Amino acid sequence: MKLWIDNTGFYPVKMCLENKAQSIADIKEFLQFAILIIFGETLTLNGFNIDRVREQNLAIIDQLVSLGIEKNTITLSVDSESFYSKACRMAAKRSAEALLYFTPIDKPIDRRGPVHLPQKDWKKHLRYIRLTQYDDNDPILSDVAGKALEQKAQGAIDYMIATSPSLRHEVSQVIKQHPEWSQKDYFNNLNLFLRSYVNDTLAKQALAHYCPAVVRAESIRQRQAYMLNILMSSVDDVVAEIRGMSIPLPSIMVTLLENAKGDPRGVLQEAIRLRSKMTDVRKWLESNLPINLGNTPEVRAKIAKKIKPLSDALQVELGLKEGPKFPLDIYFILELPVPRLSGRELTTWLQSRMTRQRIVVLTQISKKTAFLELDNSQIEMLCNKCLQ
Repeated sequence: MKLWIDNTGFYPVKMCLENKAQSIADIKEFLQFAILIIFGETLTLNGFNIDRVREQNLAIIDQLVSLGIEKNTITLSVDSESFYSKACRMAAKRSAEALLYFTPIDKPIDRRGPVHLPQKDWKKHLRYIRLTQYDDNDPILSDVAGKALEQKAQGAIDYMIATSPSLRHEVSQVIKQHPEWSQKDYFNNLNLFLRSYVNDTLAKQALAHYCPAVVRAESIRQRQAYMLNILMSSVDDVVAEIRGMSIPLPSIMVTLLENAKGDPRGVLQEAIRLRSKMTDVRKWLESNLPINLGNTPEVRAKIAKKIKPLSDALQVELGLKEGPKFPLDIYFILELPVPRLSGRELTTWLQSRMTRQRIVVLTQISKKTAFLELDNSQIEMLCNKCLQ
């Protein structure tokens, strides 16, 4: 399954590995990245960036390869300005429609700005606010539209606002509704919201599933790619049934933390180990979970139905339900025993067997998590290490 990830969620991986995390938010991004390494066939980052960001991302990729991640698992996209501008125009249309239902985040985000930019630079991301004040025919808008993408991804929102009358109108309405907002409020709300639509559109154009950084996911009220949520929730539901209570963290994350003993490099190495054993699961996800279906209740229900055979197989493996039996019946003809196989039931049995073989690693994770004494010690050890 090809995944598209945010630059915003990528830099904290380096920070955690080097014990320089700035906040709990960085550790959340790091743990999400570790999970995506397990389930994503490839992880792609936006490559249409200024040189400093591109070079920084390439250095992090080299660092991860040196730790054992296969080369070409993480790549930068190779996008032209025309490709990127097309994504921005589509994102402007989609986000203008979505802003009709926009509500601000109800808690502060623990992040001062894009972590890959110096503090003095991230305020440049707020220049779009003044653009909402101009009339549609103002030459300033044309001038901005012509120059915004010279700054590559940094100019995306300016370009969107300058080229889309409907988005200018909707953003201006949000601004009027929140006169109390500070510059940080604008960044934590509108910037994250609008940029998430850019990345989601880029992902769709690249035929990938968008997995927003945690900080953006909180803004747009979406977690990782929802198909991964459903898959991991299926595992967690089985574990909760065995334990008789819910678990505080996803089972996959519990496994990463338990085996890493608080070491961020250990978390990544465990993710690489699990990745090597999840090849069949990734292939199944790739072939069964189509891209560009959207994120509606109907689509999520369809995805849940697709994943149900994996969940059922997991329950069978753990003894929570009975699976299909080998469909062999014995009949007597002229007092001689004659075996007979039901073709339909045999197909069901074979499919069940193949599915159960596919989820061997998930079964092992479930068994281990179900009987662990879970507490906060492992996550505390990781935080202490990363925040040194």
